[in-house]
Amino acid sequence: MINIDMKMSRRIVRKLSSRWVEKICDFEIRSQVVSFTLIDVCIGLGLRVGGEKVDLENESSESQLRSLFGYNRVILTMIFEELVKCVNDCIIVDFCKLYILLGLSEFLLPNTKGTVCSGLFSIVYLPKWSS
Repeated sequence: MINIDMKMSRRIVRKLSSRWVEKICDFEIRSQVVSFTLIDVCIGLGLRVGGEKVDLENESSESQLRSLFGYNRVILTMIFEELVKCVNDCIIVDFCKLYILLGLSEFLLPNTKGTVCSGLFSIVYLPKWSS
């Protein structure tokens, strides 16, 4: 059912394969049967299971947050530096946007280069609040 190329650890595949019980179509782990549904597999592989599709490569030109960094590659240390600047002289909404961007980039969607996916700027985009 999944028609895209995926990479998975051989060690994990080997362990899961050795624990598969054909008769009941489930895994046996420590003498307990653990069911895995299609949604469990999708979540485990990091595939989208609901909601709108998010394009992480999308270059959003509308984001005020993106303009803080210019249009160069953004790395996590740049977000930290902006957060430190914001502590004293920034609107709380902007601080929150940066903090959410940091959380998404560092914990939910990390990469080995420490770069921020450009599509994340459109996720944390909120227009300026009107007074």
